[in-house]
Amino acid sequence: MAWSDLIATCGTQQTMQRAKSALKHNTIYKLGKGGFDPTKPMTLQCDCSGFIAWAIGIPRELPPKSNKWLSTDQYWAGGKPVKAGLFTQKDLASEATIGDLLVYPDSGGHQGHISVISAIKNSKPSLIIHCSSGNFKNFGDAIRETDPSIFLAGNHKTRLMRINYDLFKNMVK
Repeated sequence: MAWSDLIATCGTQQTMQRAKSALKHNTIYKLGKGGFDPTKPMTLQCDCSGFIAWAIGIPRELPPKSNKWLSTDQYWAGGKPVKAGLFTQKDLASEATIGDLLVYPDSGGHQGHISVISAIKNSKPSLIIHCSSGNFKNFGDAIRETDPSIFLAGNHKTRLMRINYDLFKNMVK
């Protein structure tokens, strides 16, 4: 199967199935790794944006060999410069749904971070699946399902972003 075939079938259900399938594999956190070929199994080393690209079913360099990369900054900016509108900002206080992304950009010399929402309580994210160095250091597995506090505390410029699957599908038609 080619990556373009996988994108043609993408959707929230597929994203969540893929994200959950990456749990409990003792993934090693490594910045800049993972998400290059979503048609292959999740790699043993990954970072947060590579994990999210893989879960969605897209290569993190999109299209491949374009030198346009999906990092936390691009997810946070709606997909630019890869393609504007790939991700749409929604109201974190009232519009969160399972499969949406929580993301904050790089800032002050610190890496940004991204996750996929896996559970909602009282219209707000209650669980997320994400790949982080903290997960790896503390639990020996970079990909874990946790509460979303890392995104909701502190001075992060966290955004709730909805994946525009139709736009992804149109990219490969």
